[in-house]
Amino acid sequence: MIRAVILATGFALLLAPKAPPKEAAPALPAPDVKLRVEPHANKPWRLEVTNNSSTPLRVVADARLLRMTIEPPPSTTPLKKGQKAPAPAECALPGSMRSDERTLTLPPGGKWAEDFDPRLYCLDRTDKLVDGAILTARLGWAPPKGGKLSAPFAVVPESADIASAKEIAAASIVLDADMYPLKNNTGLGPIIAAPGGARSVGNGKDTDVTLVLRNIGAESHTLYPRPQLVDAMVLNPRGQVIPCRGAAIVPAPIAEFITKLPPKGVWQATVPLAALCPSGTFDRPGLYLVTPMIHLPPMPQVQNEVSGDISADRPQLVRVETGSKPFYDAPPAAAKP
Repeated sequence: MIRAVILATGFALLLAPKAPPKEAAPALPAPDVKLRVEPHANKPWRLEVTNNSSTPLRVVADARLLRMTIEPPPSTTPLKKGQKAPAPAECALPGSMRSDERTLTLPPGGKWAEDFDPRLYCLDRTDKLVDGAILTARLGWAPPKGGKLSAPFAVVPESADIASAKEIAAASIVLDADMYPLKNNTGLGPIIAAPGGARSVGNGKDTDVTLVLRNIGAESHTLYPRPQLVDAMVLNPRGQVIPCRGAAIVPAPIAEFITKLPPKGVWQATVPLAALCPSGTFDRPGLYLVTPMIHLPPMPQVQNEVSGDISADRPQLVRVETGSKPFYDAPPAAAKP
């Protein structure tokens, strides 16, 4: 009898109508906020965030959260068989420089604007910022490919009827000029100077600079380059120029340091800057433009001798990620109407 009751109950459960599935809550509309980037050749760029919605929005007012994708200019030459099109370049700061702590609440119609240097983000990819390149900027964090969004957010509305957003995307723009054209090489006759490659260092005490001397002449030339004779001029993130010079020395010619550069020959040296620059030169995170230079002493009675002062034709880009001073000097403020 008990078994019959159990079977009857089981059949009743199987025949009972299933509860209708719960409908998913409708997705909230995205915040109506606009990001605009205005590029300039050899000048700071401008970014602007505008709240176009009817409710206040809390946004991350921090240019360090910019990410830029640079697509090369369209090629007029068809790709050869098996040849791949150049990949887009990505420019972004390392995680040690990114934070969601700097925020600003924008009222409806409010704007926040800030100048920035794209070289801080691109470093050795700065040469991709050329006429015809297509640039797409985003502010914030890339959203996950699936699942629920979670903090940090680039935009958080005060209204519960609007969704938060991980990032703000700007419309793609086409650069109409080379942003940082190369300068003409100048030097001492056939000897020209260039900096080393761009680099990023965790702390200012680890900064250094590389100077490269090259013989572009048709014959060999003799010079007396030594790492101890390398100096530098530093342009810091606040626009201040700081000379970095070692102790004044009058080197006596030592045979092993006399260098004979053949045509296309190269001499280079990498010098730590902590010993050359005043204390505190690199104590703020940001981009430093370091121009190396060298004093080549004269060598009388040496044939094809090259002597004098020579500077690199452009600065070396050095990004300092952390420091004892803050990246910003003041909290963010809304742009004046």
